[in-house]
Amino acid sequence: MLTKKIFTTAGLVLALLIYSCGTISTADLEQSVKSEFQKKLASDSLYIEFEMTVLEVSLTEAKPVSASQAGAVEAEKSWWARLIDAIKGAPVNFDGVVTVLYDHDRCNVPITAEASGAGHSWELAPAAFDFLKNAVYIPMIPVKGDEFRMGCTSEHGNDCYKKESPAHIVTLSDFLIGKYPVTQRQWTLVMGDDNPSEFKGDSLPVESVDWNDAHNFIKKLNAVSNKRYRLPTEAEWEYAARGGIMSEGFKYAGSGNAEEVAWYDENSDETTHPVGTKHPNELGIYDMSGNVAEWVEDRYGVYTDAPRTNPTGPSSGSTRVNRGGSWDVDARYCRTSNRNDNTPESRYNSLGFRLARSVKSQ
Repeated sequence: MLTKKIFTTAGLVLALLIYSCGTISTADLEQSVKSEFQKKLASDSLYIEFEMTVLEVSLTEAKPVSASQAGAVEAEKSWWARLIDAIKGAPVNFDGVVTVLYDHDRCNVPITAEASGAGHSWELAPAAFDFLKNAVYIPMIPVKGDEFRMGCTSEHGNDCYKKESPAHIVTLSDFLIGKYPVTQRQWTLVMGDDNPSEFKGDSLPVESVDWNDAHNFIKKLNAVSNKRYRLPTEAEWEYAARGGIMSEGFKYAGSGNAEEVAWYDENSDETTHPVGTKHPNELGIYDMSGNVAEWVEDRYGVYTDAPRTNPTGPSSGSTRVNRGGSWDVDARYCRTSNRNDNTPESRYNSLGFRLARSVKSQ
């Protein structure tokens, strides 16, 4: 039995194509490949998870043709090109949620085709997996918890507002946070055709959603994914924006220069932009300064100088916090410590959200 594998290096989707002289049950094959895949990636990332689709496809016509040694590499490439065509033409419909987890060193790894034992690999465009038309791709970044100073710190100079003070020590546990804000494609795949956004586009962040809308999305997403997605807490959001344990002390999320990392009033042309088109921060997270502000879980409350561990905000209050600045505000609002609040029913074309998860939750 010869097995070839197509997979993303960080776990987006594993599609198995088999041509064999014998038979093996799908369940046994899936378990075997999952085990091998985990071993392959265990040394590369702290957190790995993936969904997989097993495709039993006849590849008799796609086997490599005889080739001289000089042409072996090209023959192998040709085989893989035909193999990809076989995947794309296979009668499969993946209906579910795929979570992608990255660590610091792998956050920009492309989808890769790898020939088992051949020693060759080629980059594939994400379109190679267009047959997974109903999959909801949710890239998540693991964030290692630690102690940090939350609020108005020295790199913000005189730009701080009163509600950012006093700076105080916060200790956080490990968590996961979305690599990007939730996009309109993700929203419509989960919620249907009801896209509330004013600026339309699959890769644009969803906006014009209130705090309750975000929770409705999360409820439906959790139901189909069997995961426990949630909004980040205000402390988690700021810690991640600052770069976590990788922080270089920037004023904005990933830079001391707003132009490099943020879509804001001076460069946005009065609209949102596709997520991930500015530079990421130290953790490989995008759009935490500008583009759209983002709802977090906490009710709004004033800061104190008392140290806190995994704070979740006040137990009562009429408004919820949002963070991150947006396309229609100046750079001062895009700083990592800036905070705003609105009633949970507030909807603006400059306000969206991103997802989080606790490490121990599924």
